[in-house]
Amino acid sequence: MRKILVFISLLFLMISCSDNSDCCVIVDTATDIHFIKPDGSNFFDTLAGSPDIRVFFEKNGELEEVFRGNLDYPQMYFFYKVSGKFIMRLFPSDYLEKEYSSTCILLNDVDMDTIRCKFNMNNSNLICTDVWYNGLKRCSAKEPRKIELIKYSNL
Repeated sequence: MRKILVFISLLFLMISCSDNSDCCVIVDTATDIHFIKPDGSNFFDTLAGSPDIRVFFEKNGELEEVFRGNLDYPQMYFFYKVSGKFIMRLFPSDYLEKEYSSTCILLNDVDMDTIRCKFNMNNSNLICTDVWYNGLKRCSAKEPRKIELIKYSNL
């Protein structure tokens, strides 16, 4: 009887074990944005935490405002400070058309900017490799995803 129990235990152990070499999924999509006003001051000093900033994901050719209440950052961005400067960390759209997505940022009722991302989707991973800002390529796979530019606005 003891041999049967040991055999059944070993059988269950062997069945329950699997060689799952694909243990992890990497999602690396965040893009940092730092706007500078023409006078050299930080554009986000007055906007950080403002409800006026809205993010839209393009889905099937339509813009859809984003709010995912189950996430830490439901509007898909947050601000952090480095050396006294506010930086916006944006999590771009996960609605992919082929390997691209489009995200729009509305900073006020007038200024809407478009961020287009190219993704690598190998082995269940989702990694942003290239970023375009208003049609101009700003980051590629071998560079950090940080966009820093002068922002002209009436804010």
